[in-house]
Amino acid sequence: MRIKIFWCLCLLLLVGTSNLSAAERLKPFVLGNQVQGEMVAVVDQVKERLQEAGLSVVGEYVPYDGAHIIVVTNDYLKRLVGRQPNAAYLAGLRVSVTKTPAGVQVAYMNPRYFSHAYRVDENLQAVASLLENTLGAKESFGAKGLSAKKLRKYQYG
Repeated sequence: MRIKIFWCLCLLLLVGTSNLSAAERLKPFVLGNQVQGEMVAVVDQVKERLQEAGLSVVGEYVPYDGAHIIVVTNDYLKRLVGRQPNAAYLAGLRVSVTKTPAGVQVAYMNPRYFSHAYRVDENLQAVASLLENTLGAKESFGAKGLSAKKLRKYQYG
């Protein structure tokens, strides 16, 4: 009888541990797509697609040759700022268009990652889906990745 109890406890422990390790690890950026083409043309296409998806381009800048940053927002993000002060950091989401030897990469901030990092009480899945449907989502990158729970407790510094 004790052996059965021991094995049942081991099985429960194993199942519980696998669920913990299966927690989604969020990363700060998403590589939407990699395309061939001229940088200026890709930037124009990305801005057009973002606007067609209901996002407003509120700013843009070129930090260095071969990189173009587009800052976008929408009514939902602006309303969120009024309800939650930490959401101000999410009001302007950045989309990057970067020239690489393999082509032009389009990437963007992961709204779900930053909603947890800034401790906003909405997960922004709708915004993440909008960006994914508009720009693609090949892979997340930029950090080792943290669960939402750990990210909400993380102290930058």
